[in-house]
Amino acid sequence: MLPFEPARTVPALTAQDVLLVTGGGKGITAECALAMAQDSGAKLALLGRSDPAQDAELSANLQRTAQAGLTVEYARADVTDARSVKHAVATLTATLGPVTAVLHGAGRNEPASLVTLETETIARTFAPKVGGLRAVLAAVDPQDLRLLVTLGSSIGRTGLRGEAHYAMANEWLAEATAEFGKRNPHVRTMCLEWSVWSGVGMGERLNVIETLGREGVSAISPDQGIAVLRRLLADPHTPTTVVISGRTNSIDTMRYDQPELPLLRFVDRPLVRYHGVELICEVELSAGTDLYLTDHLLDGNQLFPAVFGMEAMAQVAAAVTGEATAPVAENVEFLRPIVVPVHDSIRIRVAAVVTGSGTVEVALHSEETASPPTTSERGCASGQPPRRPAHPSRSSRACPRCRSTRRPTSTARCCSRDTGSNACGPTTSPRPATWTPPWRPTPGPTGSRPICRPRCCSAIRVYGTR
Repeated sequence: MLPFEPARTVPALTAQDVLLVTGGGKGITAECALAMAQDSGAKLALLGRSDPAQDAELSANLQRTAQAGLTVEYARADVTDARSVKHAVATLTATLGPVTAVLHGAGRNEPASLVTLETETIARTFAPKVGGLRAVLAAVDPQDLRLLVTLGSSIGRTGLRGEAHYAMANEWLAEATAEFGKRNPHVRTMCLEWSVWSGVGMGERLNVIETLGREGVSAISPDQGIAVLRRLLADPHTPTTVVISGRTNSIDTMRYDQPELPLLRFVDRPLVRYHGVELICEVELSAGTDLYLTDHLLDGNQLFPAVFGMEAMAQVAAAVTGEATAPVAENVEFLRPIVVPVHDSIRIRVAAVVTGSGTVEVALHSEETASPPTTSERGCASGQPPRRPAHPSRSSRACPRCRSTRRPTSTARCCSRDTGSNACGPTTSPRPATWTPPWRPTPGPTGSRPICRPRCCSAIRVYGTR
């Protein structure tokens, strides 16, 4: 697992570089090439089989690149034809100068089961990935190269139904990339094994985004992909091969470093876990297991104390990062109470996501609340005092004790700390008799009892806690 931010950064390209791109006119490769050129000012030399006059997507991408103020030249060539590639590269270098970097994104994917897989299909799959890389590297002077980036697939590491041949082609691509780096130590080499992207790329062309999503494989958005690309290019310590993916719950062949979770009350049943990235835990609260609830009665309702909500968030934040230092919390908001039935239990989920170096966002959701999130907070691991945000404007109807401006429900007053008192007055916004929850229960990730979607749950969100 790479750290969220590199220890130091170096520019991968400069304005003096010429980036040769295969398959760079469309899809993921086009997005990566555009970002690399925009960040550095490098000139783009694109290779592809398509004719811009006949391909609307290619034409639009070339126009978009030119409108960004970048120097771009496109040459038609079949990357599997070494002679064609050599001629096209010679034409491009005559205009732009010697190639100093290569982005190899050409590929072909024709899903087929092993039973029906034919030799011709295997050959067509290997030709652009492996043969195309060899043809391109043979057409440029390795002494001029400073950077080689190849775009592989996480399928090469995990496998996938109907993708045995494509998986092997990507595995060979990664090996070829590493081998070139060993033979040319002055060239920085990286094979980026991407999971499926949304909006662009093979996943969209093959219409597998929704299918993979139902199986627990989340797609990478273009913005996320480009952000990761920039982070990897800027880090001089990026390994030769890197796997980039969203959630991969259903892929048993994907292995992650999973240290033992701490024995803490609110780190109970992990539903989603990627150490250093994300952790979602489910906890069941009741007066029998959480004795403090009986001391927080209001109008016959047991309220989950805010301080325990913050403790739950701190525990899950510590578990996802492995940090043992005390967190610094900031931007705490309590929007609605979480009510625990006196003679029953209620489930809550605590979700933590690492969003920066030393920063974690945490949310606490209740299964019984059908409103927007109830609480939020921000914090960091540095031990420095949190930044004090500007105080929001208060309406004339704000609570005189806690200054809350939220509308209380019929089950609890806004100021839970005044248990047994009338400091906040009676509830003023009861639910109408015809009120119905604006959500439908959905199965949890583990197939447990239904729980409402996080976007409509009562929640405590902690920003920056670690």
